[in-house]
Amino acid sequence: RQATPQQLADSGLPAGAAACWHARGGWVRPPRLIRQLLDHPGITWHGDCSVARLHRGEEAPGLWQALDGAGQPLAQAELVIVCAGPQSMALAGAPWPVQPLRGQIAWGLHTQAARQAPWPPQPLNGHGNLVPQVPMPGGLGWVLGSTFERDQTTLPPSATDAAQGLAANLARLQTLAP
Repeated sequence: RQATPQQLADSGLPAGAAACWHARGGWVRPPRLIRQLLDHPGITWHGDCSVARLHRGEEAPGLWQALDGAGQPLAQAELVIVCAGPQSMALAGAPWPVQPLRGQIAWGLHTQAARQAPWPPQPLNGHGNLVPQVPMPGGLGWVLGSTFERDQTTLPPSATDAAQGLAANLARLQTLAP
């Protein structure tokens, strides 16, 4: 919904700023989400194997099969979630077009000086994002991002790419929270 004038003021944004308020917004910690999912009785972990491709065939109507390099089934299910980064294209195959997208974030811990900075009271999202209060192992931190480099699969980013990514994220932050 549209942010109220009070929410804009509390966020340090001008009264006429175009902003939406995500009352139920949040973030996910992937390792914790994965642990929770693996605790579900309908989900089984198959480690130490490599899925070469997914197949929906006549042998198991209505089921996806994860096949190894020799075409032998490793597992089957009604639903498959592909989270294989740039390898998703080869794994998923046609008819799903997948465009590689590399993104960089910046993050850090709140130093003494940073704790005195005027951080917004909630995450900001627009052309970029800022999560100002993230619990991290070393203390309270922040996360800023993200760049979007289409058709880029080279990892890790070069030092030049990393510097350009940081500059781009800082420019996005200037737009998000002038």
